[in-house]
Amino acid sequence: MATASGKVEGVKGPGKLATPFERTKVAAYTLAAMTPCMRLYSFLGKELQALLDPEDDRHPYKKWIDSYSSESFQVIYSFASGILHCVFNGPPDYILLTAV
Repeated sequence: MATASGKVEGVKGPGKLATPFERTKVAAYTLAAMTPCMRLYSFLGKELQALLDPEDDRHPYKKWIDSYSSESFQVIYSFASGILHCVFNGPPDYILLTAV
């Protein structure tokens, strides 16, 4: 993917994102790259949390597992996923209907 190297089609060069569309495009590509990782971390965190003894604080990855299995991370992932959906598919119908 060209965006991994920082090259975005239609962009003049590094640091020269002149239009709002160009800035949005880079942000959308970044979010699209991050969201699958967030989904995987969320899944792994919840699965590993189910295997841990809640009383044992000695597990070397307990802090990581607690972070990614937490409700707050689920909210962040859902929010990022929703933004990504809107960027690439447009807003859902219920938003369009209530905006009228």
